[in-house]
Amino acid sequence: MSGVYTGLVLISICSMITIAMLIVILLKILKLKKRGFDRIYKNKVIIVWFYISHFLFVPLLFTVCITLVVLIINQNLQNQENENLINSYKLTFNILYLIYIIFIFINLLVGERLFKNMLITEKDGTYFFLNNKHISKNMIINITLNEKKTIIILNYLDDNHKQTIYILKFNNLLFSWLNGKIDEKT
Repeated sequence: MSGVYTGLVLISICSMITIAMLIVILLKILKLKKRGFDRIYKNKVIIVWFYISHFLFVPLLFTVCITLVVLIINQNLQNQENENLINSYKLTFNILYLIYIIFIFINLLVGERLFKNMLITEKDGTYFFLNNKHISKNMIINITLNEKKTIIILNYLDDNHKQTIYILKFNNLLFSWLNGKIDEKT
């Protein structure tokens, strides 16, 4: 039973972290859209993944895990003699809560890199990113790709006029949008 309680605690902690991350990202999206924009870049694949993972997978896994916890506790409280049934519930619960926790941590680790590419706006010659980064177009020295074309490198001057780089995950449309070849106003 201690494994079930440990799993329940880990699920609760991961769920709180996920809900906090979800709220922060949604608030940043609202703030970016509320600011207004001349042009906007939306990475539809990342947006769809974000909404499906946070509003479908996470609640589904959470519900199944909590249901299994209730079943296991109920079986133990009734002191049922069917150990095979209780052990199968425990095994299923352990597998699902490990999947849930791994899914949450992958979302946290990979999401930070991907979500800053999810939505980028431009207003009055300044690019605004989801991670509260803003870069003026006239301060950008160049926009290049690495050799493998896996990342976009924005080389720009920061507020102290020091040369700084900002790295984004490569996307053909994003690269063209940053270079002004695509003009999305949706």
